[in-house]
Amino acid sequence: MGVAERLAKGRFYYGWYLVAIFFISSFLSAGLNTEVLSFFLKPMTQELSWSRGFYSSVVWMGTVIGTPLALVLLPMVDRKGARGVMLVCGAVMGIGVAAQGLVHSEWQFILIRGIIIPLGSVGTGAMMGMLVGSTWFIKKRGRALGWTTMGLASAGVIFPPVATSMISHLGWRGSWMVLGLASLVLNVAMAWFFVRRRPEDMGLLPDGEPAGAQGQGKTGTGATEAAWSRREILRTPAFWVLSLAIPFGFLGFQVIKQHLIPYLTDPGIGFTGERAASIFVLVSLVSLLSKIPWGFVMERVTTIYCFSVCFALFGAGMAVLALSGSNVTGLYAGAILLGLGWGGSLPLQGMVWASYYGRGSQGMARSLATPVANLSGPLGPILAGFVWDLTGDYQTIFAAYAAPSLLCLFVILLARRPAKKPLPAGVAAEGAG
Repeated sequence: MGVAERLAKGRFYYGWYLVAIFFISSFLSAGLNTEVLSFFLKPMTQELSWSRGFYSSVVWMGTVIGTPLALVLLPMVDRKGARGVMLVCGAVMGIGVAAQGLVHSEWQFILIRGIIIPLGSVGTGAMMGMLVGSTWFIKKRGRALGWTTMGLASAGVIFPPVATSMISHLGWRGSWMVLGLASLVLNVAMAWFFVRRRPEDMGLLPDGEPAGAQGQGKTGTGATEAAWSRREILRTPAFWVLSLAIPFGFLGFQVIKQHLIPYLTDPGIGFTGERAASIFVLVSLVSLLSKIPWGFVMERVTTIYCFSVCFALFGAGMAVLALSGSNVTGLYAGAILLGLGWGGSLPLQGMVWASYYGRGSQGMARSLATPVANLSGPLGPILAGFVWDLTGDYQTIFAAYAAPSLLCLFVILLARRPAKKPLPAGVAAEGAG
């Protein structure tokens, strides 16, 4: 009997162990794919004589490369679970991150950051955590997703000072190698020992409900959840609204993650690295602290209304950040608004896809939405990078990213929950694969 099976026989519901596992995986994935990019941008581009636009373009290229793989892997998680996917992808991502320390030319960076790392990232981190968490929880789904996605926000708090210290002591090359090896060991070990597909496969029910709860609607085994085919999902208006509104409403997020530190330390504002890092960290700290409250709220308030509030907060944060100049109070206020808006975004995404399309079809729905989200990259950090290359100014472009957020706070309200006759648990819709 394995570690997972022994733990599942205890009084503590095994789903919460998985929440902890994917908290760690989300922490690693966010730290290595988002949070540290801004800190490595300057040392890498200066030493290797690259433009900031090139650096951001390669990062975005990775999201494009990962798109077709997501179309295959996420529906596979619906059918077979996340364990095998996480094992392979965790190994690939860890090796790729470490290999960045060996980069000397553009083609090597394109191969590693643009192709290898994204292929591994698809099967680790918050996306897997939201799919697994939504499978193991129904009634308590909001708080479970809140805890799971706290890993991402924690990365924004912990990785910046760690990355700053590592780069100063080990250089950017040594830092990438150490971070990659740590990711490799942790993701592979966690997948092998702990990740399992569904509570029913281990003799359990969602939320840790007692056996007598079976058949009690959405708090039971999920027997009343409908199964959706690919064609049926694509025919629902809600799918298209969610697929467009979510990535465009948070279009400025990757701009913040890749360009905020350069924006604050460039001559226009001229902050020290430490003060710039404190503002960067504040966004993630507020996001971290707001996730559990968001989790409880989304269990009680209609999801799209929650999304609308998130977009309003995020758009206001972008505007305040851009208009504050070197005013520290204004920059901190903008960071707080961004953190509050972003804090609810990921648990809300897990909540809306699972509640709209069910535990057995959420992976397929999210995979179909992935191309829109990933292909929006040229309108985000790449555009900001090239604008800086041409003008040496970030302020105008930062202000511009408030507009899509404020527009999408209205658009998201059109995403009404689709209706479909439910099928018994375990019965797949025709053509669902």
